[in-house]
Amino acid sequence: MVALTNRWISELARPARLPRLDFSQGLPDAERTLVVMPVLLIELKLLSMQYADHHLSMTTALATGSGLPDVMAIDLRYIGKFAGSGGFVDLNQAPYLAASHADDYVRFAMAQGAGPGGTQVAIPADIGPGTLIYRKDLLDRAGVSEAEITRDWSAYLSAGERLRKATGAYLMADAADLR
Repeated sequence: MVALTNRWISELARPARLPRLDFSQGLPDAERTLVVMPVLLIELKLLSMQYADHHLSMTTALATGSGLPDVMAIDLRYIGKFAGSGGFVDLNQAPYLAASHADDYVRFAMAQGAGPGGTQVAIPADIGPGTLIYRKDLLDRAGVSEAEITRDWSAYLSAGERLRKATGAYLMADAADLR
């Protein structure tokens, strides 16, 4: 997810349409700090931190109102915590009009960046799709169906308990995957 802070909105609130930043091929070379676009000039400083350090730094910056970058990448699990802080721009407002781009994303993605009161505080940068791989023969022996393990998390965990009792097999390789 990418979020804009209130400081950036005053810099970008211009009548011209903002250009799209395309990071589909990854982030620009860290040695380059200046990006020139037809509408505006942006100084780009890429900061790289360890995962935990990054989110701790953002939490501290939001709490103190100091040291907050204009644009930041946020892990999905932190959106709710950060969204309620009041330090983010509502991307549904002009000039961003995020809601008008909702059809460019899979249905659930925009909802992940929603803030309080119908605001949009972040835009998904990716959707992190996953895949469930299982052995049908083991599920059959335990009397567990594909529909059951994909219905919801409660059914998935219940099926895992039945699978273990019936076959001795585990539904997942590591309990840490339950996070």
